[in-house]
Amino acid sequence: MLGADLAQPENAIARHDWVVAMAHKLGFALVGITRPEASSRSTELRAWLAQGKHGEMSYLADTVADRCDPRRLLPTAVSIICVADRYHDGARDREREFDDPCEAQGRIARYARSKDYHNLVRDRLHKLRHAMQSKFPDATFRLTGDIQPLMEREVHAQAFNGMIGKNSLLLVPGEGSWFLLGELLTSLDIAPSSRPPNWSPDPCGSCTRCIDACSTGAITPFSVDASKCISYLTIEQRGTIGPEFFGAMNGWLFGCDDCQTACPHCQPKKRRSVDERVGVVDARYAQRLSELPLFELLGWDEADRARLVVSSALKRASLAMLKRNAIVLLAEFAEHHASARAMIEARLCALQRDTQEDTLVREQAAIALAWLAAKAASPQ
Repeated sequence: MLGADLAQPENAIARHDWVVAMAHKLGFALVGITRPEASSRSTELRAWLAQGKHGEMSYLADTVADRCDPRRLLPTAVSIICVADRYHDGARDREREFDDPCEAQGRIARYARSKDYHNLVRDRLHKLRHAMQSKFPDATFRLTGDIQPLMEREVHAQAFNGMIGKNSLLLVPGEGSWFLLGELLTSLDIAPSSRPPNWSPDPCGSCTRCIDACSTGAITPFSVDASKCISYLTIEQRGTIGPEFFGAMNGWLFGCDDCQTACPHCQPKKRRSVDERVGVVDARYAQRLSELPLFELLGWDEADRARLVVSSALKRASLAMLKRNAIVLLAEFAEHHASARAMIEARLCALQRDTQEDTLVREQAAIALAWLAAKAASPQ
């Protein structure tokens, strides 16, 4: 049985060591424990929401009270167990240039190139909970792991799993932000993790590389305007992508990694990590799909999408959304490749006129055609 070789913990400190050992045995790279407390960032969150920076993600405003106090998720909570998987080593994608629009590809964010991380993290959190429940039958538990309203990065920072960077992601100094997070709330009294030596709440200092790398201007120090973020535009937004973002999508079809690849902490290291678990990519996150053919995607049906998104985070984008994203990227391609312009415009015109096509796709095609026409009419 999982954990049978571990001694029965008798006090809060022993329970901390027991839980950390158990989580590492399950393969988690990072494990930290903290107390559930009211968020210190609630004022900033409410101001961010009031400014509309959450875009169409109304659920963030609807659950703001819960997000600001994890005890609302589990009133009996005394401890939060924070775990994380490393899913990428920081290696850059191979630069590719396409001259033929039929060969052009749209990039997928690295976290979505493997099996769905929600399942990979949550399945082992369930195993951790079952192991703990068998040891502590009177304790209560609640899993979160990106499915419940919780200020995830804040509680992980409190558990000393990392620090929040200027791009608002959780950074592990020297290792970056290539980590996927999960949490388990419990009524069990577990000693919080100790503050590491030389710990600083700011891993960035004067560095602004993530801000400079963001082509849509979504990032300001320690805050992201989601309504301008490429990840939001391609995954969360349900409506059309406005022409103000054309030319700035950097080839991203689903998500974006630009602020991460620009970060010095996220660069691949030749040295070995102090903790082997932290420096090595979990084998569960083996890459399956890194890009998709844009022109081909425009002709897909639901069966094509279903084959693609099985056990993948890509299922968060509907077929119409994927086509919408491909339209924007092809319009950008046409703007930079005059020889492909007529072919792409003809395809977009056909989509716009197709009454069997989703309204979102038809509207996005119209926006793309108008943008291309405006570009052609403006002085070079």
